[in-house]
Parts: sequence; C-alpha cells; structure tokens
Amino acid sequence: MTWTRAGHRKWGILPLVALTLVLATHNTAHGKVQHSPGNPLPEFGDEIGNITVIKGRDIIFTCVVKHLGPYKVGWVKADTKAIQAIHHQVVTHNPRVSVTYRDRTTWNLHIRNVQEDDRGVYMCQVNTDPMIAKMAHLDVVVPPEIVDNETSGETTVEEGNSVTLTCKARGFPHPVVSWRREDNLKIVLRDQASKKVTSTEGEQLLLTRVKRSDMGPYLCIAKNGIPPSVSKRIMLRVNFAPVLEVPVHMIGSPLSKEVTVRCKVESSPRAVTTWRREPGEQMIISSRKYNVSEEQQGFYVTQMSLTIRNFTKSDATTYRCVASNSLGASASSVQVYEIQPQKPRVTKEEDESRLDNHIPHGVSDNDKDDLDDYGDLDDSVNNYLDSFPPGGVLEPEGEREGLAEDQNLPKKSSGGITFPFLNSSGAVGGVGWWWAWLVGGVGWWWWVVGCVGCWWAAWVLPTL
Repeated sequence: MTWTRAGHRKWGILPLVALTLVLATHNTAHGKVQHSPGNPLPEFGDEIGNITVIKGRDIIFTCVVKHLGPYKVGWVKADTKAIQAIHHQVVTHNPRVSVTYRDRTTWNLHIRNVQEDDRGVYMCQVNTDPMIAKMAHLDVVVPPEIVDNETSGETTVEEGNSVTLTCKARGFPHPVVSWRREDNLKIVLRDQASKKVTSTEGEQLLLTRVKRSDMGPYLCIAKNGIPPSVSKRIMLRVNFAPVLEVPVHMIGSPLSKEVTVRCKVESSPRAVTTWRREPGEQMIISSRKYNVSEEQQGFYVTQMSLTIRNFTKSDATTYRCVASNSLGASASSVQVYEIQPQKPRVTKEEDESRLDNHIPHGVSDNDKDDLDDYGDLDDSVNNYLDSFPPGGVLEPEGEREGLAEDQNLPKKSSGGITFPFLNSSGAVGGVGWWWAWLVGGVGWWWWVVGCVGCWWAAWVLPTL
C-alpha cells in the first residue's frame, strides 16, 4: 500500500472492485451509465476532513462532488472493506449509520454514538471509469476509566511489611496513572533492599517497610488528556499493637472538685479500652461518680478521658488506662493525689496598705481606755511627789509647778503610747527626764547613761 497524502492510505483495489461490482449491478438494473461527451466528468470539491471524536458522540463526514450527472456516490470503510451506503441507500446493518444529500452535490455520512470499532479510514467513491475516491480518518478517543475488578480495594498490612497497591486504567490514548494521598500528606517511598522505589506514577505503587504513618486513603488518578480525569480511593490500613501515651502521670486536685485524666491510644485495628483503679484493678464505668468518654482522632488514634466528680480522699489513688486488640495489649497509669488549699499570699504592698488602714486617726473607745490608764499613772506620780515637801531635795518647787502646768494641758492622741509625765517643759528636770528616756531607747547599754542622767537631773542640779 502507498500513501496518497498525509494521514490517508490507498487500500489497494479490493474495496474499489467490491464497490464497482455493486454499483455496476445497480446500474444494470437501471441501465448502463452513459456519459455525455459534452458534459464534464465528476470531480470532488473540498477535502472531506479528518475527525477526532470522543466516544459516544455523533459525527458527520461530508463529501462534495461536482458535475455528478448520472453517476452515484458510495461510502466504504477501508480497513474492514465494509460498504456503508450507495447513493441515498444504506447498505450496512449498523443502525447507527445513515446518509443524507443536498442538491446532488453534498453527500453526508452520519454515525451516531461513535464507538471504538468505528475508528478507521472512510472513503467517498464515485462510480466513474476509472473510479475516483476521497478518504478521511476517524479517530475515536476514549476518556480514562479505572477497571474496578483489576484495581485494589481496601488493603491491610502489618506494620513493617511491604504492600503493593494496583490501579488498572484504560482509555485511548492509554491513560497515565499517578498516586497521591487523599489527606495531602507526602507518600514516603523507602528502599527495598538495593532497589530504589522513587516513583508515584504507574499502575502499581510499592510501599516497603510500612509504618503506621502510611495508613490512610490513597488516590490513583488516571488521565490521558481527554477530560475528565478519573480517580479511585484505596484505603490502606496498617495493623499494629496498641501504644499508649499519658500526657501527665501525676495530677493533683483539691477536695470536692472535678479532676480529669487523659490517655491517648494508637492502635489498628481499633483497641478495646477500659479505665481501672488501684488497688484491685477495679474497672470503671460511667456513673454519677465517674464519666468515661472516648474521641476518635484520625484513623488509628483514640483519646480516652476519665472525669472524677466531687473528688474525695478515697479517690486519691492510681488509675490505669488499658487497651488491647488482636495484636497485643498495653497499659499506662496516672496517679491522682490531694492538694491542700493554700492561704492567700499577701504582697508587701497589701501588707503596708493594711498597716495604713489600721493607724487610728481619732480617739476611739480603746484610745479612751488607754488615756484613762495614763490618767491613773499621772495620779500615781502626783501621789509620789506629794510625799515630799515643797522645795525638798527630790522636788524643786519649779519642777512641781511645771508638772502642774503640764497636767492642765489637753492631751492629744497620736495613735501611739503617750506618757504625760515625760512631756515636761520649762524645767531643767523635765529636760533630764526626756533626755534620759530618749537616750535609753537607743539600746540597753544606753539605759546606764539614762540612769546617770536621771540622777544628775534629780539630785545634782537642784543643789547647784
């Protein structure tokens, strides 16, 4: 066979001979075609044109013939040598094929719901002598499709082993298959002995030394440039024994409060979980005293919680979370203890503020009682002084007058302790008493100096 132009073939003379015999028989029934010497021979107009169509759609081949005259147009599928139609009459038994024409110049071949076996070369022929023909190619493309019965379903593998996920796709052109995780996590490809696994494209995905982090839904995606692309979800489950994690191993709580302990469980298949308390490994269930709850987090993580209501001294013990599945069991413990309530701490500023608030600014009832006591003390002093005659050695006359004047002065409360007999003024003895008490307040050893001062003021000065 030879090429007549790009994309078209000349399929030998067999289809032409077959169509010629059919057309000749048809002409014999209606008389032989006589060509008038003055009329031009038939010739083709525009090219038929190749067609690319998605499977399931309709197409139309159009063949334009000029000066057809008494001649007839036929359609042949060249690769199968099957005659489709002659003139306006359909020959094939394919119900999806039909023909139409207009003005004996435009001839149309219709194919509805195009299928893959319709793909090939089609010829528009005119029964001249020699016969003339035009060819066009029909290309049927098929969107990608995943073959379910040849594709992996939910797959289970034990941790540490290897697994192969398969995704079979078909279409035309043949689809390219790629893999990704539905949760958008990265697919981890590990070495298999000396063979490196580095690609996530292809109809098979090999995962070696599988870990629990590889668990999850995988998507195989098939595309061939014909929209739409298709995908299938394949769930990979990695089985492993329970692993427990307790965020806090010791929890303290005051009495009468609620306290909650938590435990995270990683397991596949999902573990049977319980809370137990020591001693005796008594199993705990939800009640008025306890609340037991679980929350599923991800594909293999479960969060366990135990809430103890109205915490008492008897609740201060060790609690254990226990999990088990077909591959093993595991447990972890939390100790709950009582916290003694703490007195509120007083800061330095608060303490100074309290002192300021307790300094009296007026004479209270307690102050009045204190002043009465001080008055009694004054009477005692006066009685003591009255035992000495005026002008005596122990009491100069001026000193008695000074004391009398001081006693007649109004007393003021300063919020502290007041000694009226130390408020002497104007007398040398009064200065001595005041000086003695002032110096004596500095330290115990100053008491000696104070006593000497008192002696000097009371005995020596009056004699001078």
